[in-house]
Amino acid sequence: MAPPGAPQNLTASAYAAGINAISLTWTGVTGAIGYNIYRSNAPFNKSDAFLYKLNVQPTVLNANTNTLGFDDFAVQSNQPYYYLVVAIFPSSAITTV
Repeated sequence: MAPPGAPQNLTASAYAAGINAISLTWTGVTGAIGYNIYRSNAPFNKSDAFLYKLNVQPTVLNANTNTLGFDDFAVQSNQPYYYLVVAIFPSSAITTV
Protein backbone atom coordinates (compact mmCIF):
# COMPACT_ATOMS: atom_id res chain seq x y z
CA MET A 1 0.00 0.00 0.00
CA ALA A 2 1.37 3.41 -1.00
CA PRO A 3 1.85 6.02 1.72
CA PRO A 4 -0.65 8.88 1.78
CA GLY A 5 0.23 12.11 0.02
CA ALA A 6 1.85 15.06 1.73
CA PRO A 7 0.42 18.58 2.10
CA GLN A 8 1.39 20.73 -0.88
CA ASN A 9 1.89 24.40 -1.79
CA LEU A 10 2.88 25.65 1.65
CA THR A 11 3.12 29.44 1.58
CA ALA A 12 4.08 31.89 4.30
CA SER A 13 3.21 35.57 4.16
CA ALA A 14 3.06 38.59 6.41
CA TYR A 15 -0.12 38.60 8.50
CA ALA A 16 -0.82 42.33 8.30
CA ALA A 17 1.16 45.57 8.27
CA GLY A 18 2.42 46.45 11.73
CA ILE A 19 1.66 43.02 13.24
CA ASN A 20 4.50 40.57 13.88
CA ALA A 21 2.85 37.42 12.58
CA ILE A 22 3.18 34.96 9.73
CA SER A 23 0.18 33.50 7.96
CA LEU A 24 0.59 29.95 6.58
CA THR A 25 -1.63 28.28 3.99
CA TRP A 26 -1.37 24.93 2.20
CA THR A 27 -3.26 22.48 0.04
CA GLY A 28 -4.74 19.60 2.00
CA VAL A 29 -4.41 15.88 1.59
CA THR A 30 -7.39 13.62 0.85
CA GLY A 31 -8.25 11.61 3.93
CA ALA A 32 -6.32 13.77 6.41
CA ILE A 33 -8.22 14.48 9.63
CA GLY A 34 -6.01 17.39 10.64
CA TYR A 35 -2.54 18.92 10.48
CA ASN A 36 0.19 19.73 12.98
CA ILE A 37 2.40 22.76 12.37
CA TYR A 38 6.03 23.04 13.47
CA ARG A 39 8.49 25.93 13.34
CA SER A 40 12.29 26.01 13.48
CA ASN A 41 14.92 28.72 13.61
CA ALA A 42 17.17 26.74 11.25
CA PRO A 43 16.64 24.66 8.11
CA PHE A 44 15.41 21.17 8.98
CA ASN A 45 18.52 19.52 7.51
CA LYS A 46 20.79 21.30 10.02
CA SER A 47 21.90 19.55 13.20
CA ASP A 48 20.96 22.56 15.32
CA ALA A 49 17.38 22.74 14.02
CA PHE A 50 14.86 22.59 16.84
CA LEU A 51 11.25 21.82 15.93
CA TYR A 52 8.67 23.64 18.03
CA LYS A 53 5.07 22.44 17.71
CA LEU A 54 2.84 25.50 17.29
CA ASN A 55 -0.67 24.11 17.58
CA VAL A 56 -2.19 22.36 20.60
CA GLN A 57 -5.02 20.71 18.65
CA PRO A 58 -4.70 19.55 15.03
CA THR A 59 -5.54 22.31 12.57
CA VAL A 60 -8.57 21.40 10.43
CA LEU A 61 -10.30 22.79 7.36
CA ASN A 62 -12.06 26.10 8.03
CA ALA A 63 -15.63 25.32 6.97
CA ASN A 64 -16.47 29.03 6.60
CA THR A 65 -13.66 29.81 4.15
CA ASN A 66 -12.83 26.28 2.87
CA THR A 67 -9.14 26.91 3.52
CA LEU A 68 -6.29 25.36 5.46
CA GLY A 69 -4.06 27.69 7.37
CA PHE A 70 -2.43 28.78 10.58
CA ASP A 71 -1.36 32.19 11.89
CA ASP A 72 1.89 32.28 13.90
CA PHE A 73 1.87 35.28 16.25
CA ALA A 74 4.97 34.24 18.21
CA VAL A 75 7.54 35.65 15.77
CA GLN A 76 9.97 38.55 15.77
CA SER A 77 10.76 40.96 12.95
CA ASN A 78 13.76 40.27 10.71
CA GLN A 79 14.21 36.67 11.88
CA PRO A 80 14.18 33.65 9.55
CA TYR A 81 11.64 30.93 10.33
CA TYR A 82 11.17 27.49 8.79
CA TYR A 83 7.86 25.63 8.88
CA LEU A 84 6.79 22.01 8.62
CA VAL A 85 3.18 20.87 8.12
CA VAL A 86 2.35 17.28 9.04
CA ALA A 87 -0.87 15.62 7.84
CA ILE A 88 -2.65 13.36 10.34
CA PHE A 89 -4.64 10.35 9.17
CA PRO A 90 -7.10 8.08 11.03
CA SER A 91 -4.67 5.17 10.65
CA SER A 92 -1.96 7.25 12.42
CA ALA A 93 0.08 7.46 9.20
CA ILE A 94 1.64 10.90 8.76
CA THR A 95 3.13 12.82 5.83
CA THR A 96 5.03 16.08 5.80
CA VAL A 97 5.80 19.05 3.59
